[in-house]
Amino acid sequence: MKFSSSFSLVILFCIASITGTQATPVESELQETRAVTHPNRLPSRDSDAGLIFCTGPDFQGTCTYNFPLTSGTCYANAEPYISNLWSSDSDFEHVCFLYTSGSCSDCEACVDVNGWSNMGSFAAIHSYRCVVADSSGCSNSNCRHR
Repeated sequence: MKFSSSFSLVILFCIASITGTQATPVESELQETRAVTHPNRLPSRDSDAGLIFCTGPDFQGTCTYNFPLTSGTCYANAEPYISNLWSSDSDFEHVCFLYTSGSCSDCEACVDVNGWSNMGSFAAIHSYRCVVADSSGCSNSNCRHR
């Protein structure tokens, strides 16, 4: 109970200190969505992943922090982030795969904590899936990675 109360206070402080951005929920099944500007993000919990999407390069424009995302679950993306996703990164414990199809197939990019600051040449992203990162991170993925 004490952890839950402390965690709630941290969340409220983070939200109160962030101004100038508006969140657009990416997936209606999300329990929480936070509008943040990079690198302000909440720590992940256990198997929950977090993924930042921004409509501008270098984490500018409208940014949405999608949290929590259940590790291994395929999520449908929504506008403005399908055709206007310019920068993205994930939390410290997960890698996220971005797909050009709506069913998490046809991988376009793998996102880790280093993120992508200019995704202008990437195809439209219709779905995404995050998993717990292993020691290889994105380096063994079958899509763009750093």
